Amino acid sequence: MAVAPKKAPKASRPTKSRGGGLKPTHTSLGVAKAHSGGGKNDKRTPKQRAAELVRLEKTLPTLNTVVPKGATGKVKGGRGKIGKVFVDDHDKDKFLRMIEQAAGKQEVGEESKLERARKLEAIREARRKEAEKREESKREKLDESKDKARKRRKSKDSTAAAPAKVEKLGKDGKPKKKVGFA
Repeated sequence: MAVAPKKAPKASRPTKSRGGGLKPTHTSLGVAKAHSGGGKNDKRTPKQRAAELVRLEKTLPTLNTVVPKGATGKVKGGRGKIGKVFVDDHDKDKFLRMIEQAAGKQEVGEESKLERARKLEAIREARRKEAEKREESKREKLDESKDKARKRRKSKDSTAAAPAKVEKLGKDGKPKKKVGFA
């Protein structure tokens, strides 16, 4: 009796391991590539691995920096473009005012004129408070920059005044003559 040679498995059909499941290198579509990440056969140096990780991190998008779809044109520093309103997380007053405005636009038909007037007045008051806060922060920034300039000027004056009195003496003990060139 001659035994017929075994046929090789087709590439389109996965081969089964003895456990009954697919081999780890096989998929339902065929044989997959062997995993080349960080095994015993990884011949890269630690520096090369670190450089690879840094390169991969740069290509991945950072989380929590979603820019609205309509604001992709002139986004500078994450602030958006003209006509788009972005609220800082810490600016609670502005956030609440915007919510009131949006709610007011939706409830136009349901409320009386007095209620509407009260809501509009509340919105105006909130805007006034925001403007005052902005003015105050601008004033504080200006005062800080003025103080820095004053301190710089004082430090320059004090350091320049002391060495100005020192005169260079020549060989005779007399002050050196100064010659000016045009």
